Amino acid sequence: MFLYGWDKQAAKRRAPRISEKTLLMWTLMSGGLIALAAQRVLRHKTQKSVFQIIAALALTLHITVWIWLLNQ
Repeated sequence: MFLYGWDKQAAKRRAPRISEKTLLMWTLMSGGLIALAAQRVLRHKTQKSVFQIIAALALTLHITVWIWLLNQ
């Protein structure tokens, strides 16, 4: 969530931004839930569908892996 907030503030100040590749990578690693929450709470990257798709896929993947691990 910190990265989304940092990038939004940088966009407002026209300062150097965090690359979309970096935001997407962290979205995948964090499981997507935090990214989806950050998008809603901070209203950042909500117009770019790739961010919602990647976050939803990451969330689905992480839930699937956790369910699989818990059933082993």
